[in-house]
Amino acid sequence: MRPRTLLLLLALALPAAADLTPAELDAKLAEGRDQAARGLKWEAFQTFEAVIRGSEDQAHKFAARDEMLKLGPIAARKQNDEEQALVERRILDEKHRYYGDVMDRLAGKGLLRGVMLFRKKMWEDNGSGKEDRQVQAMRDLAARILREVPKEDMEEVEKLKKTVKKEMWVKAAEAKEAAGKKHLALELYKDAFHFAGIVDEKEVEKLRAKIEELEKAVLEAVTPEEQQEFDDAVNHRAWGDLVTRESHHFVFIGDRLFVPRIPEQSILLLDIGYIFITDMIERAPDDDGQRITIFFKELWNFGGGVGGGKTIDIGSVDIRAKNISVSNGLYYHELSHCLFDTAMIYGGFTEGVANFGATMALMCVGLTQEGEGSFRSNLEAFKRDFLGRDMMFFRTQPYGPTCGFWLYFLDKYGRMDQGLDWSKYRKWFRLWRRHPVPPDKLVEKARVFGRCLAQVFGPGIWDDLKSFGFPVGPEDDERTRLEEEKIAKDWQIAQNRWDRGDAEGAFESCQELAKKWPDHHLAAMARRLSLFCLDKMGGSGGMDAIRKELGIVMEWKVIGPFYSTSNTALHDVHPPEWEIDYAKEYVDPHAKAKWFDPKIRFDGVVTFEFAYMDGIACYGLVNAKVPQDTDAWLYVGSDDGWAAWVNGELVEKHPNDRGYTFDEDRHDIRLRAGWNRALVKIRNGGGGMGFGARITDRKGRAIDGLELSGKPQEVPWMQTGKKPGKADVVWKDDFLAKGTPGRYGVPCGGWTIVKPGVMYGTDDKHNMQWQKFLVTPGKEKDSPAQCAWIKDSTFKGAKDLAIDLKLAMTSESRPKFSVTLDGEGQNDGLSGITLIFLPNGEGCSVRLEHYDRFVYHNPQVVFPAAKSHDVRIIRFQGRLTVTIDGQSAFDDISMPPVKTSNFLGIATWNKSVGLDELTVYRLGEK
Repeated sequence: MRPRTLLLLLALALPAAADLTPAELDAKLAEGRDQAARGLKWEAFQTFEAVIRGSEDQAHKFAARDEMLKLGPIAARKQNDEEQALVERRILDEKHRYYGDVMDRLAGKGLLRGVMLFRKKMWEDNGSGKEDRQVQAMRDLAARILREVPKEDMEEVEKLKKTVKKEMWVKAAEAKEAAGKKHLALELYKDAFHFAGIVDEKEVEKLRAKIEELEKAVLEAVTPEEQQEFDDAVNHRAWGDLVTRESHHFVFIGDRLFVPRIPEQSILLLDIGYIFITDMIERAPDDDGQRITIFFKELWNFGGGVGGGKTIDIGSVDIRAKNISVSNGLYYHELSHCLFDTAMIYGGFTEGVANFGATMALMCVGLTQEGEGSFRSNLEAFKRDFLGRDMMFFRTQPYGPTCGFWLYFLDKYGRMDQGLDWSKYRKWFRLWRRHPVPPDKLVEKARVFGRCLAQVFGPGIWDDLKSFGFPVGPEDDERTRLEEEKIAKDWQIAQNRWDRGDAEGAFESCQELAKKWPDHHLAAMARRLSLFCLDKMGGSGGMDAIRKELGIVMEWKVIGPFYSTSNTALHDVHPPEWEIDYAKEYVDPHAKAKWFDPKIRFDGVVTFEFAYMDGIACYGLVNAKVPQDTDAWLYVGSDDGWAAWVNGELVEKHPNDRGYTFDEDRHDIRLRAGWNRALVKIRNGGGGMGFGARITDRKGRAIDGLELSGKPQEVPWMQTGKKPGKADVVWKDDFLAKGTPGRYGVPCGGWTIVKPGVMYGTDDKHNMQWQKFLVTPGKEKDSPAQCAWIKDSTFKGAKDLAIDLKLAMTSESRPKFSVTLDGEGQNDGLSGITLIFLPNGEGCSVRLEHYDRFVYHNPQVVFPAAKSHDVRIIRFQGRLTVTIDGQSAFDDISMPPVKTSNFLGIATWNKSVGLDELTVYRLGEK
């Protein structure tokens, strides 16, 4: 499979057309069969394709598919001019990509003149334009080559300058130039030009010309190794052996020993899969006459593919492979990336929807066994890796879990006597695309997604979505129906008036909408637009009442900026996360962070402005007082990522880079009677920075009696600082017995007692599943080699616990290891809450990950290299404290929610870290 950064989709929407009636479909099928019988295969294929695209039911689609298969392969049209140009560009881009690989290798050896050869070649290939960026890159590379004088030459230069008088530096340079030492001579000429005191104008000009001449010679002094690398890359056999081949919907690019051998039947199945997917989603990128290109790359070292727009790349192609297929899951997956609107709900669906398209295509083209296997494995991944874990809905992992999400509804509500009814999702896509309120926020996407699902699969899906943690419920069935039938029209009227510059008319429409539908989510949008109308009309009267109705927070106290040396500011733990003292200032080498009153726009948006903003974090604090315990919602819009804690307990972290959007995210929070503290953290990736938030009841409206304040308040509900009482030992091991490894579950790698008292790993390879839903081309994951899981039944259920772990090292060094709480005992190292210790400078960096979600980070815990290290972990009442060799890694931080303590795992990356002593305690309150 493949990695994914979200790709822009170039696919064009198919023109909406009414489906044919059953009688019309039967007539079309008969017409196609008649054309086939008369030898008009091309016309018959087009007729059968029209049946698939015009049929709502699967029976006619599958009948047309079977007729296409009977027709067999049919010659496709030749490439048009645009397609030929695209193929040429694709080949040139692949050459340049490969040149880049060679350039990286040369740069790693310090062979920069070889790099310059490639840069010149690529510049010429692209037309030698005077693009500022390319010109500057060439200049920078040339300057670096001239600057990086060989060490021995530089030493000789310095020696000559000390022993030879300045007026003789030019003569000395000439002698070295005559001896072939051009770089050394160049340095002497430059020193003579600047420091020898030459005043004769002719001599100065002569010296300047000599320097320019030698600089050119130094830059062109390519070594035989560099020239050979360049010649081998530019004249590689692969470029001369490339050929193309066409099908109905694809152009294939690859080696002459590979492309012609692709089975025609496999290509036909790929074409048919294209028809089924594009019919389902009403998108076809080749309607403009340009087909999708598939490039089989033998020089791209990646065992998978990448697809998007109109291109698919396949890596690590063996041109002499015996069994070739383009009609398997990989190709349908990459094809789906070219076709689907991959941001259906949120970024994590990108890979899941591609798996979904592949599963559907396999089954619809008649590869039933492969399709059913894909269906089962993806559905199981959703149940195991999402439903079986404590995860927010928008964190459903890519690939299997998000694909299984889609398949869940088909499995539960879409089964027929003859199999799965894929046409239900055909209907869903049409409803989604034509919804009257295009969803642009996470919560709204969830609602519209649910509305369309309910129309296809029935109202039971609302309970399903709620059980999955989506911010919806059964009440949204009626709300979204009203939105679609009535409220959307009212909202559109208000927006149209605003867009036309009619602030008074828009205000009137907003007020009317909010009055008619006070609890609807579009009422909040209307109330917010009312604020903009009032602002434009030049008056602030009534703004306070509207802000109060919305629960907009205007009372923020903020602090910042806090800088991160590793671009992890959202995850680094800064002082406001453990103390709130308005009088304190925090100084680092970049700036001074202090509390201040921020700029707050009339709609509650807080903005930050500092001299240097990239990668910083700031915090906003507000205290909220309620007369009684209240279940509430916290809405947040942010630029960029954000995190929040209520009464010291972590609500969520959203790392996304994005611009501010009103009500982008919504989370459940619990306010206790009296004062409560809400702390919001904002990370800036680049550009502007700000946020806005509101606190409402579970209907999205003002909380009765809510009081907001930025002044210090006593908050009795804060959970920090609680200490455990008794500690009962539930597991102890001193690793003395030879059979000790048998006490542990070992899903990968191995362990052995090298000497009594220490258990070392036996492997140093990447054996463990690690970030298993993240794939990056050409990059190997840094996975542990082995893991030991505690599987004692007495440990299960111990939510509050302490762990003392003594590590033994084979040399004086710092350890690389991880400890997983609430793990699953399998080969997934990130199956619970995992602390990862990585050597870093004078100590270790420490990460806390919840499954494979980055939560907290300490960039460096400083401690000396040694042959043993002591680690202590305390988890008590939802908070975590971690030390290594007595130095704090995390102090009383709020942990993500967990179901219950299950397995505890320790993993190592190599044979140099051993387990010396391990004790686990169950903790109780005082």
